[in-house]
Amino acid sequence: MRNKLQARFQATGTTKMVVSNDLEEAVYLDERVLLLSRRPTHIAQIVPFPAPRQRHPDTLTSGEFVHAKAVCLEVFQREVRG
Repeated sequence: MRNKLQARFQATGTTKMVVSNDLEEAVYLDERVLLLSRRPTHIAQIVPFPAPRQRHPDTLTSGEFVHAKAVCLEVFQREVRG
């Protein structure tokens, strides 16, 4: 599914916004991940992931990917603790 979405967006050149509860998917598909806070909801942090396109499964083990996902998890934990 990830690869089909990625190919579709690249082929059309359209801007996209993906809403996902899957952190790995969000980091993999996008250049920026907007993490939301608890209510009242606001953007808690924007985490960049400027890896080149076309992304491949080996992207999931790259240092940049691991770092971006770790930052996102830290923000989630901070927001949960409130």
